[in-house]
Amino acid sequence: MDKLVGDGRGERAVLLKRLLDHLNRHTNPATFSPALASMSIRAIGNAAWRNPGFIVSLAEESGALRLIIWQCQRSLNNLLRRVPSEVVNAEKRTEVERRYGTIFRDTCELLLALLRVDQSNLEAAPLKFGSPNADALAKVIRQLDARFVEIAVDIRWRVQINANVDKALHRMSPIAFTLNRYLAEGAGSNLVQIRGIDED
Repeated sequence: MDKLVGDGRGERAVLLKRLLDHLNRHTNPATFSPALASMSIRAIGNAAWRNPGFIVSLAEESGALRLIIWQCQRSLNNLLRRVPSEVVNAEKRTEVERRYGTIFRDTCELLLALLRVDQSNLEAAPLKFGSPNADALAKVIRQLDARFVEIAVDIRWRVQINANVDKALHRMSPIAFTLNRYLAEGAGSNLVQIRGIDED
């Protein structure tokens, strides 16, 4: 569906609503499904990076940004509790990458896409520099990124960016570094230059 939704306008607006309905259903306590919720986050992220106009349409849907940001934060906090601080062998490392690395990647790449939303949109307030929520998101992203590095799990980022990572932070991934700069340090919108997007 994410390949068909385009900018989410006109005849494709129904597909945008369907993506949001799926996310809402799979995050609802009565019908909660972590696996399907993660698939919904990936689909929305894919659509956001395929067509820049999708973000504009998404921001116009009442409650959409609030739901997505909440689920991203929920996923990251869950990962912080589940990703181990050490792995005993290559098989375990591969399992951690498959079970947790992909979710971390999809969530971070979607958050990066959401930073394009106009800051005047009140639903985007949790991503605004200086807000408690933005600080909390930046912190958990830093912690998870460092943990994956420590256990030698390679995150297969699909969004390729040019970011001048500080020498002192050379082990931090460009995506995590960029999100931290935006969320916790108030970096300008010209920080990121997209080099390419790999679709799987």
